[in-house]
Amino acid sequence: MTRGQVVLLRPPRHRPVAVRPHRHGDVLVLRQGWRPPQGSPSLVIKRTAAAPHDPVPADLASALDSRPGGTVPRDHFVVLGDNPARSIDSRHFGYVSEDRVLGVAVRPLLRSDA
Repeated sequence: MTRGQVVLLRPPRHRPVAVRPHRHGDVLVLRQGWRPPQGSPSLVIKRTAAAPHDPVPADLASALDSRPGGTVPRDHFVVLGDNPARSIDSRHFGYVSEDRVLGVAVRPLLRSDA
């Protein structure tokens, strides 16, 4: 994905459209709920590492203030960027509330598709 690229979204499950719940591996488009660095976009794309009621990934438990064996709270997600060295994600800002999810990225669109 590149900055400014157009992405086709599947709506979140809490919208009037009946869709499956988000799950591990889904690529979510999110409204930033944290203070973005100057000049950063207000929308970000992150991959779901854990969905509500999933076990908290062991390597992220301390960053999420979770006890070993804990689960992701209801209506929250753990998200990670695909470039861990440069990504600001749940390791930095914790769980993401479902109300910040705009949708699941289905596929990027080519300029001629848009």
